Amino acid sequence: MSFLNENSAVITMVSMIGIMSVGMGLFQSPNNSLIMSTVSRDKLGVAGSINALVRNMGMVCGIALATTLLYGMMSSRLGYRVTDYIPGRSDAFLYGMNIVYITASAICMMGAVLTFFRLKRKNITAMAGK
Repeated sequence: MSFLNENSAVITMVSMIGIMSVGMGLFQSPNNSLIMSTVSRDKLGVAGSINALVRNMGMVCGIALATTLLYGMMSSRLGYRVTDYIPGRSDAFLYGMNIVYITASAICMMGAVLTFFRLKRKNITAMAGK
């Protein structure tokens, strides 16, 4: 999404959103299963509630970070404080969104790396127990 600009075709944008949607779909279900499989049966309700709380807090923090970055980068680009979309200045908006998507990608990559190492450690521990 960070490569989109004002000349990007609608089909390109739809394709990018589709790829993101597939990625989220491939992540959410296995992640929830992994989390729920680590707790005993009598604690599933608590685990599900905490999982939903953490997911919602992540969305709230993500939206707050994205909005702060967007308007901060738009302000940087325009040279004055921005708190809304500026008609006729789509370049500033796209610049801000570019930074937002790059930052989101970096955060996702860090999460993927941490998950990889956690799963690798879990597999090593399981192999040592055999």
